Amino acid sequence: MATHGAGSSIGARSGTGAGAGTGATRRAFLQSCVAVTTAAAAACRRDDPAWPGREVRVIVHAAPGGISDTVARFTARGLNGLLGVPVLCENRVGAMGAVAFSAVKHAAADGYVIGYAPVELAVIPHLRYVDLSADDFDLLARHHRAPAALAVPAASPYRTLQEFVTAARGGARIAMGSAGPLSVWHLGILALGRQLGRSFVFAPFPGSGPATTALLGGHIDAVMAAVPEVQALVRGGAVRLLGIMGDGPSPIFPDVPTFRDVGLDLHFEAWGG
Repeated sequence: MATHGAGSSIGARSGTGAGAGTGATRRAFLQSCVAVTTAAAAACRRDDPAWPGREVRVIVHAAPGGISDTVARFTARGLNGLLGVPVLCENRVGAMGAVAFSAVKHAAADGYVIGYAPVELAVIPHLRYVDLSADDFDLLARHHRAPAALAVPAASPYRTLQEFVTAARGGARIAMGSAGPLSVWHLGILALGRQLGRSFVFAPFPGSGPATTALLGGHIDAVMAAVPEVQALVRGGAVRLLGIMGDGPSPIFPDVPTFRDVGLDLHFEAWGG
């Protein structure tokens, strides 16, 4: 996204996740990077043919290590080669993205400040604690979609999604972490608790990267994040992926069940661009 007036809205669609491990999904991810960088450059150059004459900043609302930061840095790398000027990512964490979005909103509408726009951009205006709206920005391209995933440490007593669900329904005290309050992953935790008729102990973090670090350190029992955010840890054996909140199996981990497979009608998906 860019400050309103810096370019026109351009749509681009991609695959189901960022940083995918299979050849097909990785190709789709790289193709979406090309689409986003081309769309962003075209939008800004249409208003100013001389753009860019200096470095461009990409403001990211989340801490390093999560899907938002990863996608933003891939896109910045593509823009760097396409534009021939430095394109730098700047993490501004806080208030569920409002800090970053406000920085983009109040930047000059000249195409030199671009923001990564997550699904939370659609939620923040309804919270009424900050003067922000999607109408404040030109949305350049949608980059990816990724369903929520429930992961636990490899040493967790919960070996399957059904075991986790049974324990939760039985009153087990389970501490779950995710990106901060009312992030899309926190909403997934709340929705899961509602369907199970119980509440989890919620531990908020600046992003999914810090949340998974806490999971590895034994500070929380489970984490809700995007599949690509835990992919390397799952493949390395440090984390066990219990379930996916998608319409169907993940192309990265096709043997992992969906929540609908255990009778829970849950579908939570993040998008960004």
